[in-house]
Amino acid sequence: MKAHRAPFAGFLLLALFTNPALAASIHVLPDSPVYQIGEIITLTVYGDSEGGEDIGVWGRLVYDGVMTDTLAATQTVHTSFNGTQTWLQGHLYLEEGRAAFMNQITPVGLTAVPVDQPQIATVTLRARRVGVVNVEFDDDLWFFGFDPDLAIGTSFTIVTGTMLIETPRAVPEPSTGGLLGLGLLAIALRQRRSA
Repeated sequence: MKAHRAPFAGFLLLALFTNPALAASIHVLPDSPVYQIGEIITLTVYGDSEGGEDIGVWGRLVYDGVMTDTLAATQTVHTSFNGTQTWLQGHLYLEEGRAAFMNQITPVGLTAVPVDQPQIATVTLRARRVGVVNVEFDDDLWFFGFDPDLAIGTSFTIVTGTMLIETPRAVPEPSTGGLLGLGLLAIALRQRRSA
């Protein structure tokens, strides 16, 4: 009987001291599944700290830099304590095939604090070449204890922008000039035979 109580007691203690509600989440979505060459692509990153606390946030998206041009990135400016403390923003580094979408630290030094709002960030790209582009979170993702190995990326497709539309071939109708010419030729031949 005691052999069964020990694992149960350990599970009960684990359940009491862990809070599944404080599991941060983060994901990325494109504004469309398909783009034409030259079109602007907006990737939106949604993150929820779920009440967790941290001293900073950092994240970068990785994608095919040959098929896209990196144009810009924006991030939500975090606040804490009902807007009384604004987090300090760092530079959002943009490279071919990579874009930082969040880079902030708390204004209170190395003290972990919660944020008042979810993380909403955008990365803007331009479609350059045809194919499927996979977007992933870089391994150095730092977001309220979220495990980067659990981050799920997204993908989108770039097409040429030229659509092949087959139109049925029109059947040519006899033209009035052709009929008139045939009629005149018939009259001329008839007159020759009679002469």
